[in-house]
Amino acid sequence: MEQRGFGGVEVLGLALVDDAAAKGDHPPARIADREHHAVAEPVVAAAVLAVAFAAEEAIEPVLARLPGVSIAVHVAPEIHLLGGPVSSLETLIAELASRGLFARLLPFPPLHTPGCDYLNDTVIRAVEAVWASANEPRIPVYSSSGGAPSPRDRSDVPAMVSRLLNEPVRFWQAIRRMHDDGVRVFVEAGDAGLESTI
Repeated sequence: MEQRGFGGVEVLGLALVDDAAAKGDHPPARIADREHHAVAEPVVAAAVLAVAFAAEEAIEPVLARLPGVSIAVHVAPEIHLLGGPVSSLETLIAELASRGLFARLLPFPPLHTPGCDYLNDTVIRAVEAVWASANEPRIPVYSSSGGAPSPRDRSDVPAMVSRLLNEPVRFWQAIRRMHDDGVRVFVEAGDAGLESTI
């Protein structure tokens, strides 16, 4: 990008693979393979994700009454992915529908929720193995978990990547932070254009 005249190139990691792969010259396929094997086990029995087209302020009061349900991804100010037990998500969907808000179950495991904390040690070991041979980042890398630049200290990265499994992704907050820091050109790599449609 810089060779093409675009200054201020930075990277936003949207998932565990993105964060780890962006940290240098490490082949993403090895990281993806390690991630796939780490999350191939059943995450939480009868737990999935749901999408809700509602502001966080509309969702939070319902979440307070539904143990085990939490925001998984802050996609946009009024779009959230939620993870938890199917029965609790169905209750949330019905309550949001009664207020004219759209929500629907999705057939995906509840990544980015506390239900994935049992994978932390596995992911940390996998990232440490990959990270040992990765180069230092050449451009700033923003974490989608905190919406801020990733730690520069290599020893902090595996734990940060592991947190992406059981803490919410703050996608729109990270994009806003990057914009506030001067980034004006955003190029999506991977995911078949999913994020750029948001």
